[in-house]
Parts: sequence; C-alpha cells; structure tokens
Amino acid sequence: MNKAMLLDLVSRSAKDDTIVEQFSTLIDEVEARLNERVRLRELMKQTSLTVNTDGTASLPSDFARVRFVTKANDPNSVLKERSWQDVLAGNDGFALGNGQILVHPAQNVDLHYWAKVPSLNSNDTNAVLDRAMMIYHSGIMAAWAALKGDVQTAQAMWSAFDNLITQLNANEDWALHGQQAII
Repeated sequence: MNKAMLLDLVSRSAKDDTIVEQFSTLIDEVEARLNERVRLRELMKQTSLTVNTDGTASLPSDFARVRFVTKANDPNSVLKERSWQDVLAGNDGFALGNGQILVHPAQNVDLHYWAKVPSLNSNDTNAVLDRAMMIYHSGIMAAWAALKGDVQTAQAMWSAFDNLITQLNANEDWALHGQQAII
C-alpha cells in the first residue's frame, strides 16, 4: 500500500472528489493522533543526549513519546519521570517539555523513545500504512466527516481508528515478547 493507493481508496469511500483537496490536512490530523498512541518496533529508537550544565538537552526532531531514560552508558539505571517543577526543585529524575528534557542531577543520558510516524505528506509509505492501512482509512474518514460537520460518523470512525490502533499495539506487544502476531 502506498499514498496514491490510499488516496484512491479514500476518494472512492467518501464518494466526494473534494476530499482530494483536503488530503494533506487530513493526513496531518491522523498522524498527530497516531504519534500519541502507536507503538511499532520500527519506531523504537535510542539516542545519547549531551545534557548542558543547566540540566537541559534538546529532544530529537522525530521524538513522539518517551519509553524510558537511563544514565549514559548504564542501561540498568533508569531515571524516574517527574514534573518539570519537581526536577527544577532538585528531585532526581527527568522531565519533558517544549522539545527539551530536563535532568537532575545534570548528566548525559540515553533516551529510549517512540519516534514519530514518517509523514505520508513527505513519504510514499510508512510502517503503519504498510501493516494496517485501515487505520489510516478510518482516521481520514473520521477527520473528513468532522470537517463536513457529520459528528455521528466522525465519532464512529474515530472509535474504529482507536480500536485498530489498540489491536495493532497488542500485536506488537505479542511480537516484542517472542510471540507471533495474531493479525
């Protein structure tokens, strides 16, 4: 499955050619929701961050959500996530906000995180589209229904979208723990 095939499917489902004009905007909305929830092995990343003396470092540009943070080169020393205020007050751990990580005590860290889904607005395909095209389809149809003011259809399609993400994540959990996927 690729972006052109998805656009064709969506335009046939919507029975409205004007959806093509809004496709990029609809993709943005769907991917914002995907980045909040989807957990695919292909999106698991790790990077070492050099923390400034004030305890801050910039997060990677593809950062979506934190998995965990450890002291640099010490995978057994997982830091506790706290509020920004707690870390500023001197409590050991880390906080995230505004594209930054704040670490106390100030030290280099290894960030383990979920990366953003590569956008279909700049890529022909991505892991979600390859493995679960109906997630994109239901999300685009939900966003389209909302844009047109059809609240009931939008709610039903967002519910389907959420259920499909839950199923995809469950399959990933099985796969990550040595089990075979059930889809």
